[in-house]
Amino acid sequence: YEWAGSGYVCDLEGNRGSASDSLDSITWTELIPSSSVSYYHVNSAGQVDVLLLKDVTGNCYTYGRAYLYTGEDGISLGSGTMSAYNSAAALTNSSGTGGKYLCTISLTGSSYVGLALGRYSASYERVTAVRALSRAQSAERSDFYQSGDGWYAEIGGTVWPVSDQVEIYLTDADVWLSGEDGLAAALAGGYTFTPYYDRTPDQGGQIRVLAAG
Repeated sequence: YEWAGSGYVCDLEGNRGSASDSLDSITWTELIPSSSVSYYHVNSAGQVDVLLLKDVTGNCYTYGRAYLYTGEDGISLGSGTMSAYNSAAALTNSSGTGGKYLCTISLTGSSYVGLALGRYSASYERVTAVRALSRAQSAERSDFYQSGDGWYAEIGGTVWPVSDQVEIYLTDADVWLSGEDGLAAALAGGYTFTPYYDRTPDQGGQIRVLAAG
């Protein structure tokens, strides 16, 4: 399993509540530091049969464009005559604009990020971690290519894996696409792309969002 240190638990591909039966999704390193292991269980045979990793693949985040709401635009969790408003975040991507999530973590304006979520109450989920995405150099259609089962982009001499769940924002049309089908459609459109990544490739980073315009 994997998580971002609190909140929901996912498999290594980012599916909430599921478990992976191997470490095959971790292709960039053969050693995982102890600081990335939140929990493990040893069975009666002395084998580790449950392993919970902390933010190793980056796949336990949901990526898109985040908006922060404060004051009366946030979430009221107060009671009585005096309402208390808490900041809230919403994330827009190919799944649409989700509900507001209780958010006490700072966001800078409207930005491309990854949000890790957890349950706060029966009514609300909360943001448990924010992964700010970094902007790479602009890329053209010719910079993208397929190798094996995945897509890659060579930008400024660096080869970047493209997430198989990449979110693609067509800025002029205000439309979101996602995944390999969305990427193929965007590449056929002759756009210039602004890639956003979570960390460098040697640390398992991938292109998580493409702004196309």
